[in-house]
Amino acid sequence: MLYWGMFVRSFKRLLRPVADHWQGAHHWLVTLAISVVGMTYIYSAALVRLPELPATFAIACWVGVGGGLLVWQITGAMRAINANLAPPVDVASVYGGYITIVVALVLVGVKMMDGVTSHLPKPEPIALLSSATFDVSVDRASRSISIKGEINYGVSAALGGALKRYPDAQRVVLQSTGGQIFAARTIARQIGQHALDTHVNGDCFSACTIVFMGGAKRTLGLKGQLGFHRYAGTNPLAVQTVDPVDEQQKDLDFFRKRGVAPTFLKEIFQAGHREIWRPDHKALLAASVITAVPQ
Repeated sequence: MLYWGMFVRSFKRLLRPVADHWQGAHHWLVTLAISVVGMTYIYSAALVRLPELPATFAIACWVGVGGGLLVWQITGAMRAINANLAPPVDVASVYGGYITIVVALVLVGVKMMDGVTSHLPKPEPIALLSSATFDVSVDRASRSISIKGEINYGVSAALGGALKRYPDAQRVVLQSTGGQIFAARTIARQIGQHALDTHVNGDCFSACTIVFMGGAKRTLGLKGQLGFHRYAGTNPLAVQTVDPVDEQQKDLDFFRKRGVAPTFLKEIFQAGHREIWRPDHKALLAASVITAVPQ
């Protein structure tokens, strides 16, 4: 009983500031700094790991906790305002209370919407299939999946289907002159997640090289070529503006993590967008772009 009594008294002391705010006992500056800004920060930080939970439950948490927090914040601020309306009226505290309410609505509202929208279903990227052609096929004899043609999100979907039908695949054989870099990153992640090797017998240029670098082992045939150049300043999806320099840096970081030599990385984007730099096999092997002698 002694420990229980100590626990109850400690718990009441911890809740005292919460109860005081609810009763409107705090000065508006304290309410703004601690009950609004501080508690909103704690609200956001406490729920930051909710992406690991089912989306419907996570959204309910964001809305439920945020709504409860907002009611507590506004109720305390309104009671403080009413207390300061009694003669003699404290005009500064009254206006400060209204400012506190507005800040609470904005801060909690923004945090709540951020949390909700982060858990809403994401629309599938639109593949440019009308003018683009590609082929994804399975060769069971060589335990390979072949990707030919433009790199786009349609390839990503087709590769996912092929891996479900043929989970014993060991490598992806590429033949492409390029495509969408965003789709290429998605495909590279798919390849990495399944620990697949990548191989090129013909040409693999531009966005295709990103896909190639996703391979656990990366090899070329004797006639295989990799080609690099700078990215264009336009986005084929025409729904967002991106900085090609920033996108190049992202892929340089990816290549670096895959073990590519720094001296080679300096050359990757030297060629103009309408040009192609085709390093020879010796340079590719020395830079660890490929992991074995071409054959």
